[in-house]
Amino acid sequence: MVRPAVLNDLLQVRPLGDQRFGFAVPDGWQQGRGAFGGLLMGALVEALQAVVGDPQRRLRALTGEFTGPVGVGDATIECRVLRQGSAVWCVSAALSQGGDVLTHAVGTFALARAAATSGDGLWLAPPTSASPAAWERAEVVDIAAPVAPVFTQHYEYRPTGVIPYSGAPEGTSEGWIRPRHTSGWTVSSVACTADAWWPAMAARLDGPRPIATIAFTFDLLADPAGLPAAPLLHRGREYACADGYSVELRELWSADGRLVSLNHQTVAIIK
Repeated sequence: MVRPAVLNDLLQVRPLGDQRFGFAVPDGWQQGRGAFGGLLMGALVEALQAVVGDPQRRLRALTGEFTGPVGVGDATIECRVLRQGSAVWCVSAALSQGGDVLTHAVGTFALARAAATSGDGLWLAPPTSASPAAWERAEVVDIAAPVAPVFTQHYEYRPTGVIPYSGAPEGTSEGWIRPRHTSGWTVSSVACTADAWWPAMAARLDGPRPIATIAFTFDLLADPAGLPAAPLLHRGREYACADGYSVELRELWSADGRLVSLNHQTVAIIK
């Protein structure tokens, strides 16, 4: 029996020299016509971290765009250092196939600052279900294809909120999530998982619609190396929808109640 690929291994990139990297886009991780966007962002994070080369300069923010579908097979990631300061680095990464840039991101990497000792705080109330062992009480739900994108087969979902296509009055989503095959949380796997839940807008729809994320902003607020070996709690809310575009904010929380990441997405409703 073939052992399923571990997500952390799939996200690895291959150095090609001159801040360029090769990435093997795997089959079975599609979302519509192209590869799952979270997987692509995770690979870009791996390339960006390799360019920075300093674990003390952690990823603080990532902004990206999906400009076209990425097919199965070889892709090239080309990075460029935009600014190299004493504490903050800004580095761009562009993933291309056939000469076309299909995914682009800019990562901001920075050292921890001494001012954090007096300024740290959390003003976002954690979900009531973000408590130790709460995820064990939530039932695993099979949302595999054809109803869900192909890549969802590689994730474990434990919904605690409104289910998709229920005609709810608001666009919300909540539940525990983790890769089915992983060797622990990393920066790149958290960035990938931030995109793995269904859009919050799906709760208020009465059936599936073809959609695609076109803009992606990711803020990392906790070091993944210190997270418990448990799923993360996703909470999403749609804030506006106009002209066929939905805007939502996604949160990931650890099982011990820490805010791990924030993810702002602009989603196009194709038809």
